Amino acid sequence: MILKGESPDGAIAGLASGAPLKINIAFKPPSSIAKPQLTLNLETGTEEYLVVKGRHDPVIGPRAVAVVEAMATFILTDLALRGGYFDD
Repeated sequence: MILKGESPDGAIAGLASGAPLKINIAFKPPSSIAKPQLTLNLETGTEEYLVVKGRHDPVIGPRAVAVVEAMATFILTDLALRGGYFDD
């Protein structure tokens, strides 16, 4: 099957066509929050303030493909479970 049109991908009006899925993604750079935040210390059971000093922004770039593939698999599996495509 060859799909023609503006954006041929694996879903047409919500139905699977068997073609590969086309997914567009965008990433927002995560940021450190410099404002003191009240949090729970699990070791002592007390509330404490967490203060982040400096910039500790993680870089998602090297892991982006793995993250997108994992989330796409998670979402498609969830939809299949909700749709009753798997037996209990």
